[in-house]
Amino acid sequence: MKQAKEFFINQCLELLRRQDIKQELKQLMKPLIEMMFTQMYPYIFIFVSFSLLTFFLMLGIFILLIKTTIF
Repeated sequence: MKQAKEFFINQCLELLRRQDIKQELKQLMKPLIEMMFTQMYPYIFIFVSFSLLTFFLMLGIFILLIKTTIF
């Protein structure tokens, strides 16, 4: 039973190594990935916006802290 399982796994791996199969999988997955990015785009934009806002707020606090400790 173990040999049959290993044989099946090796056959699947050999099949996935073929270049034509790789191209077909890429073409098959491309619309799905594009749809996912289209759906996730607003959330990515919000995440990046909040990250930049947090960075600039922390930078401002750091500058104010440096100014008050030096003088």
